[in-house]
Amino acid sequence: MFHLLIVFLWFMLLLAGENIFKLVDSEFKAQQIPWENCISFGCDNANVMTGCHKGVIAFVRTKQPNVHMAGCCLHLVHIAAKKGAALLPPVEDILVDIFYYFNKSVNRQTELKGLQELYDVEQRKMLKHGCTRWLSIGRCLERLLKNWEPLIHFFRDEKAKTKGIGSHATSKAEGIHLFLRSPTNKLFCHFLSHTLKVYDQVLVQLQAEKPMVHSLRANLVRLVEDLFSRFMEPGAVFGVDIGKVCTSTYLL
Repeated sequence: MFHLLIVFLWFMLLLAGENIFKLVDSEFKAQQIPWENCISFGCDNANVMTGCHKGVIAFVRTKQPNVHMAGCCLHLVHIAAKKGAALLPPVEDILVDIFYYFNKSVNRQTELKGLQELYDVEQRKMLKHGCTRWLSIGRCLERLLKNWEPLIHFFRDEKAKTKGIGSHATSKAEGIHLFLRSPTNKLFCHFLSHTLKVYDQVLVQLQAEKPMVHSLRANLVRLVEDLFSRFMEPGAVFGVDIGKVCTSTYLL
């Protein structure tokens, strides 16, 4: 245990902003690239990279004060989508609960397969949602919606089987069944599943292997225009500088 702690602390030290900067600086020197030639610094949005005191960008600015920091647009799009869905029911939590309820339980998975066959639904496992890339929730939602009726049947029976036991599994089954039997929650899931498709095109482009920096702004502007056009008058969005759109005047 002590050795694991030492290794962990060593990696924490290695990944400190100053040490990462030193690696970049040494590479610049090896390639004979002056910091004056650096006009922009692209990185993800972790504090170790963007922190104004100890982040890599803080050390970069000691060499080039005028450098522009370009955060990870992909990460920012994910955060914006997650914030926008914050007022909806806790769909993310339910997806995680459902996945782990079946995970590593062959009996439960077998029961679900039987119900999928009964309801004429393709026999597929429930997907795991990863919170670090929030928009992956789209695929998980589609799988949930296709299996809505089999899942209601399963958790209704599961709740009846575990009634009176008072276990953790019982409370989970009751919570999931309570969520699934609500028509309003199903409607919210359909709404969210449809809305997330708005982000598909820009996500594919931002994750392309070839350089796409030349089309970055255009792609993000199209995304914002698409989002704005869903609750604003079209004349206020299209053909107008998106940074000057007055949202308070043109709301539908």
